[in-house]
Amino acid sequence: LTIVPEKIVNYSHEARYRLDITVPVDLVNDLGKVKRLFHEEISKDDRILKTPPPSVGVLELGDYAATMLVRFCVPYALRNPVSWDLRERIHARMQAEGIAIAVPRQAAEER
Repeated sequence: LTIVPEKIVNYSHEARYRLDITVPVDLVNDLGKVKRLFHEEISKDDRILKTPPPSVGVLELGDYAATMLVRFCVPYALRNPVSWDLRERIHARMQAEGIAIAVPRQAAEER
């Protein structure tokens, strides 16, 4: 009896787990500075694996936002606590450094 034609992988048995965190930032920000700050926050956490190396990049450019992608690997059992902690630290760092979070804008029409 074949239920699924492909091999099923139980990722809970893998040694590492890749996490992707997306962070929308306003286009008024210096994206190079944003990348540098996010890398600094990653480097502060010893639970984040060095191999493969973590990465930060611009995933998407929109009308008012750049969506940053923060990608890194952790031991499987630590995936949630590391993800939650890093999100909080990134948010706090953005506030401290004056990095604007993306918010939709609407143009006013004059009549």
